[in-house]
Amino acid sequence: SKCNAKAMSSANPKVHESLETYFQGAVTLEVLMNSIKNLLERASVDLNHTLFGISSCVDEINRDLEHACPEFGRPFNLGGLAGIPFVGTAGYSAFEHHVPDEGTILIVFSSHVGIDPEGNLGKVHRHGMHHVSTACGAAIGGLQAAWKECPSAPAAERNGQFVEIFNHLRSHIGDFDETDRVVDASDPTKFEITNAGHVKLAKLMSKKIEDDLLAIIGTAESATPKKTIIVGGIQINLEPVEEEGAVPHKHWKKKSKENNEQDYFLVTHVSVKNVDGASPLAGLSLESLKLGKKDKKDKKDKKDKKKKNEEE
Repeated sequence: SKCNAKAMSSANPKVHESLETYFQGAVTLEVLMNSIKNLLERASVDLNHTLFGISSCVDEINRDLEHACPEFGRPFNLGGLAGIPFVGTAGYSAFEHHVPDEGTILIVFSSHVGIDPEGNLGKVHRHGMHHVSTACGAAIGGLQAAWKECPSAPAAERNGQFVEIFNHLRSHIGDFDETDRVVDASDPTKFEITNAGHVKLAKLMSKKIEDDLLAIIGTAESATPKKTIIVGGIQINLEPVEEEGAVPHKHWKKKSKENNEQDYFLVTHVSVKNVDGASPLAGLSLESLKLGKKDKKDKKDKKDKKKKNEEE
């Protein structure tokens, strides 16, 4: 199947309001990946010689990105809890060595945040569950622990990824204030993160992923650096609308159908590495992605292709 450029808006007015309020400019995953695909094609990048890498949270609700555009093939997973690229330099070196000859690297990274049916951020209604759960649970847990002024990181044994998250958020606890949480009047040790707090958390974690990823790429690059396109931001998890006969834990295959929700993506970072100044990719920016838009060349190419098919 081909990437679907059709933009979708939430059928739930509360969810739609939260999307518009907190993630203005976000597009569906299919629109995002289709825009990236069109960009690469305009730059004459061979998709068959492009290796796709993803640095997003291991949470199962984030797998939609892998299926949003089949043309990119199976991705190499760079991320761990909260999307941080825990593969490190060794893992990235392995990834780079898998790139086809004369090929290109495409990396999409993201933190993530859920929106439940009531429009609340940081929560999502998962398949088969009667109650909502947290998303991103690892980032939320790290922030809650840091906010409680834990004197030290949790035990590191077999828990290294969460320790990294906790330490990062504890070092940035000053970025949050009292408007980012609501304290339980009966128990001051308990609190809820506000929608504004969840936005701040998602942005902070996305920047952490970005910084770590760029540092790893700079350290791990081989003697023959590969042309690399990097797009990052925040993945926004929405509740899938269940259909009769849907296969448990495979609801992403149903999401592209009409009237079904699909995840959104707010792009905050676009960059390119190892291209010369004459390359069409030089100076790549968010504007050049043309998210969800069709330029005149795209329309002409499709018209020419259709005419050729009719002649054949």
